[in-house]
Amino acid sequence: MVESPPISPLGFISGYDSSESGCRLELMLDKNEGIYTLGRFVVAPLLSVDLYATAYLRMKQEKVLDVLYYERDPGLPKFLGIMSTPGVTNIGCFVKHEDGRVDFVGLGHIGVPIVLPNGQKKAEISVAFFKDWQRRSVTFPLAQMMIEWTFDRADIDFLFGTTPERNPAMVKFLKALGFGHTAEPVPHFTCWQGELCGAVLSWLDAERWRLRSPFIPDSESLGTTVYGRKQFGREHAESDHSAAVGRREPVPPDGPEPTPAGTDAHCPPGSL
Repeated sequence: MVESPPISPLGFISGYDSSESGCRLELMLDKNEGIYTLGRFVVAPLLSVDLYATAYLRMKQEKVLDVLYYERDPGLPKFLGIMSTPGVTNIGCFVKHEDGRVDFVGLGHIGVPIVLPNGQKKAEISVAFFKDWQRRSVTFPLAQMMIEWTFDRADIDFLFGTTPERNPAMVKFLKALGFGHTAEPVPHFTCWQGELCGAVLSWLDAERWRLRSPFIPDSESLGTTVYGRKQFGREHAESDHSAAVGRREPVPPDGPEPTPAGTDAHCPPGSL
């Protein structure tokens, strides 16, 4: 099994003050220098090639990669190239422990933005969590924090993604997050583990997110918001339905909740 390298404190994240790790309120989202902290959860720009490689090898060993790159495994060299492409944004997901340990639990990838004629920018997003952390209580708030971070900091107006119809758990997860999606799968749009299948297209714009975001501005602290206005619905509260949001085969300048196939067991891996 591929083990995550020891990360304590978050020394590779510029500006992180480990002395504050025990001073966060559980229901407050702290937006400090681009490092978002919510209780024990942290999302931050992921800039380490070592962690890219660790993520790839661990996802491959856990078969999460089969759901994330559902058309074809790009291989480690190409994966590192995708993650390092100028213009992309990579977000790391971490869980802090009281003893000071920090676990690397997942990541998000925002492709090179596409500028629309009106000047707005859209980008494809992918998300994956390692199997040990594929629980709705972990993946859902981290996914919400990544979306909040993206619309705050990545200069993106519109997110979109593609999910094979063979991964209905991921579609449910995205719906719970506030994404809109096509009423019916687009037929013959992609492949799932070598077999042609349809795909559901999902999208989320900044305005739609602001109406659904659970992070309520706190007038007493400009950099902090309160978590809890709209958490996941009752029907989603017990189990996690999304470990990874899948990606099509990447083209150059694009954890265990459900089973690796993204069925409704835990939380699926994949691309939005």
